[in-house]
Amino acid sequence: VKTILTFFCFLLLACSGFAKDKQPNVLFIAVDDLNDWVGCLGGHPQAKTPNIDR
Repeated sequence: VKTILTFFCFLLLACSGFAKDKQPNVLFIAVDDLNDWVGCLGGHPQAKTPNIDR
């Protein structure tokens, strides 16, 4: 019984190397329209940002 258990443990360890690794979850966030037109930075007459200016 001990040799059978040892064999299955070895088989389990040997087969675990063939398992495919999971790819990591990657979240990439890109923001295109970054500028300094908010009112608190001097602003632009057409860019009204009352919530940010509070």
